[in-house]
Amino acid sequence: CILKTVDEEGLYQILNWINVQFSDEYESVVYRGPEEAGLYEEDENGKRQYKDKRFKEYFVDGNRDALTPEETLGLGGPTAAGYQIGGLFSVKPSTNRWNPKIHLSEIVYTPAVNGGFKFKEDSKHVTSVKKYPPCQGWASIYADIPEVVTFWAERGQWENNFKIAMASSPKQFDKKWDEAIKELYKIVDIDAMTEKMTEVARPIAEVLEEK
Repeated sequence: CILKTVDEEGLYQILNWINVQFSDEYESVVYRGPEEAGLYEEDENGKRQYKDKRFKEYFVDGNRDALTPEETLGLGGPTAAGYQIGGLFSVKPSTNRWNPKIHLSEIVYTPAVNGGFKFKEDSKHVTSVKKYPPCQGWASIYADIPEVVTFWAERGQWENNFKIAMASSPKQFDKKWDEAIKELYKIVDIDAMTEKMTEVARPIAEVLEEK
């Protein structure tokens, strides 16, 4: 969104920056850098390959340890890898033809939270998998825990405080977050809740480990 506090000149600058991001030139530079930077070379098939293999590991293979945020040089967008440059913001979706994975037509399977269920147990992409009971508070195995029942029944009371904290300024965030936690604990004892959830999950985990 664009705030009402933005003056007319600032509005034109913002709209111009958004317009730039939807250009083919921007999409090319944002993932490969300008041609004169010499970060890539084209192979015989016209595909752009990073000269530094660490960039391929990071942007194509998904190895986030291959580069530090500063070493990415801002490729991938103004706020990629948490590396903020120049106070710019990005609005363009990453699914464009110059995205390294799309440009090179490579499919890379990388671990992700809750991602394992997408593969069958005998899939070649599933190795050394350990099964555990669900950890989510909404899982049915925890439905009889009084604290869990209260936690969800009173969600409307405590959740808004966390929304306020997330929307607060950096200077106010810690204070607002601590206040939200205090209010949550007034409604339900989270420590007691997690302990009881663990008691329910532990025997199930032991059974799964024996299989």
